[in-house]
Parts: sequence; structure tokens; C-alpha cells
Amino acid sequence: MNDKSEKVLKNRDRFINLGLVIALIRKRKGFYQEQLAEKSTLSRSTISKIEAANLARPITLDSLYKIADALDMKAGDLLNFELLSRADLNCRFMAG
Repeated sequence: MNDKSEKVLKNRDRFINLGLVIALIRKRKGFYQEQLAEKSTLSRSTISKIEAANLARPITLDSLYKIADALDMKAGDLLNFELLSRADLNCRFMAG
């Protein structure tokens, strides 16, 4: 695999992890996707696509900030995947 392919896969994994983090935090706060969508002014469809573990959907900074604000978090904290345990991520993949 060449460097470009490796970078694409690495970014793909980052987008998937970001979606998983958003979904886990949303659930921990007791929000449904519809509630997060309303609070963030994004569509429920957009939230669903961002959270989908089988999709690597790029997210704009604007959307990241809107979601972070809706979750009462700093946007950078959503990018810190170490904040969540492996058990959380494995559970999310299993629950699908």
C-alpha cells in the first residue's frame, strides 16, 4: 500500500471514530438523534450519517462546532478518541 492510500484509510478511520464518539456521548447525555439534530440545527439525516459506523463521512468544522455546542462540550474533546474506552467503542460496533 502506498503512502496516499494509507493516509486515506487513516482519515477514514478518524471519521468513523468521530462518529462513534458523537453517538456515545449523545447516548450518555440521553439524547435521541432527533434531539441532537434540533439542538445543533443539523438534520437528523446528517447526524445519522455522521454516526454510522459503516460510513466514513467527512464532517465540516461548522458541523463539528454545532454538535459540540449541542452536547455542551469543546469541539476538540470530540476529537480525543482516548477519552472513550475500548469497551465503549467495541460495544458500539456490536450494537451497530
